[in-house]
Amino acid sequence: MAHAALIDPLFAAELIGEDPILEEAIAIAAIEEEREEDRQLQPTRVLQYVEHTIPLYNDREFKAHFRMEKATFETLLQLLQPHLPTRTVSIEKKVLSHLWFLGNKESFRSVADRFNLSKGTLHATFFEVCEALKVVRPQIIYWPNRNEQARIVEGFLNRTGFPGVVDCIDGSYIPIPGPSEHRADYICRKGFPCI
Repeated sequence: MAHAALIDPLFAAELIGEDPILEEAIAIAAIEEEREEDRQLQPTRVLQYVEHTIPLYNDREFKAHFRMEKATFETLLQLLQPHLPTRTVSIEKKVLSHLWFLGNKESFRSVADRFNLSKGTLHATFFEVCEALKVVRPQIIYWPNRNEQARIVEGFLNRTGFPGVVDCIDGSYIPIPGPSEHRADYICRKGFPCI
């Protein structure tokens, strides 16, 4: 059927003349060819990633991908649920794609592909999750009271030997040339010397 497009339209009109069956066959072939071209333009996406793949992750894999434990994610979902619409994209997919984008060095396009979303939908849901997080922020991020501070400072001191620390979030790597002696002591988890 794809060969219908190879026929010049003027020549086709002379060829088929008044034959309605041949005319219909050529029209159907042209429509099918357009549909095939449209299918080829559709982006290839990961199907059922949230529904089938993520549930198979063990706790270590889940935390490596989403930067939080599964139990923490479930708590976050419960907090965000009243503040997120569920028109076409599940709350779970919205939050997981949001966390993936924040925790991995990937473009909107690749995150959208992974979560079977268009870039526009990912963009919209990203901001929906941002707005929901702003609403629940006081429940998640707050400065501890004096008793909590004292308990945290003591626990941090016992664990690390650093006094007066109330909290820390992640870390910053400042690349350095690295000393000639004990160079291995300065290599970070990313594989380069830093402080």
